[in-house]
Amino acid sequence: MRKYMKISALILAMLMVMSSFAFTAGASSFMELGDADCDGVITVKDATAIQKHAAAIAQVGDEYVADVNYDDSVNVKDASAVQKFVAGLGATIEDVAGIDMTNIVFPEEPSKGTENTVADFLYGKNSDGTINIIAYIGKSKDVTVPAKIDGKAVTTVAKCAFSTALDMTSLGEEVPALNSVWLPDSITKIADGAFAYQYNLTDLRLPANLKEIPQCMALDCHSLKNFVIPASVEKIGYAAFEDCRKMTAYTIPEGCKTIGAQAFNRNDRLVVINLDGVETIGDWAFFECNNLAPDMNLASIKTLGTSSFQACRSLENLTIGEGCKSIPNSCFKNCYKLKNVDLPAGLASIGNLAFKACYRIESIDVPASCTVAANAFDGK
Repeated sequence: MRKYMKISALILAMLMVMSSFAFTAGASSFMELGDADCDGVITVKDATAIQKHAAAIAQVGDEYVADVNYDDSVNVKDASAVQKFVAGLGATIEDVAGIDMTNIVFPEEPSKGTENTVADFLYGKNSDGTINIIAYIGKSKDVTVPAKIDGKAVTTVAKCAFSTALDMTSLGEEVPALNSVWLPDSITKIADGAFAYQYNLTDLRLPANLKEIPQCMALDCHSLKNFVIPASVEKIGYAAFEDCRKMTAYTIPEGCKTIGAQAFNRNDRLVVINLDGVETIGDWAFFECNNLAPDMNLASIKTLGTSSFQACRSLENLTIGEGCKSIPNSCFKNCYKLKNVDLPAGLASIGNLAFKACYRIESIDVPASCTVAANAFDGK
């Protein structure tokens, strides 16, 4: 049996160095829903590619973007939707695919399973004597972290502790692909990238007293959907849930004031509510979140980031609170369905392409003292 009951300071230092890899997160690699052959444009070629895939003649370039009706299958229904979209029968491909996100069931916290043995973890001690989980090295794909090890409370999770990006080859170990992780309420802090690149992770139970979701925490966890953002969370970090493709209905806690750059970037099945208490939203935070609720009230917002809601194609009615002084470049660009916009009287500026291609805007009252970029409303 492998025993890591005591870990030397040398090994701890090595792990911290090895875990400091560079995360790569950005909107530039996004592929448009329906672009099955990944050539950058949606055409009848994509419909043909989907038909061939359905007939097992050839593979599409990317199954995720080919599944335009979100039924987790690439079939003739998807091909038909692409054909209708190319023919101009809908403003967005979601329209012609008949996607209905109004009856989404909010996920519940995963249930607690059998706890793993202490030997399944590399761990060390924090300065206060509590336990820090450094890495998971067990064989089970379903992990339950114990609340105590050696009689001491487990309070922290180290950088990349459950991430497949954590390189432990020099120790002859590796973090396996996981399906679920359950964290106890004794944990109060999770470090960056803790679950990054766990592509099969579906269930994640976060501790009830967590104040901050760290940057890149679940980056590229393509299957993640069964978890709840704890009510205690005050900040969601950079790229925390970027490219979590299966995320659907989640509530932002009332006490959460900051959503970092790229936090939910490219989550096109995501429905987010209760943004009315958020004060800061970073660059690209909700880029291409095509199914956000049609009515958005940013009542407490003070700072909006560049492209923060770009291409949120379900957005129809928008209210921005009095604390916001600037709408930055491309902030609501390509929000094709946006009709009614309520701007604050004290708004000072609207940036380049801020509302570009918002074709359907019917009502918007721009304050007389507001500086508006010449191309702010291009395509309106």
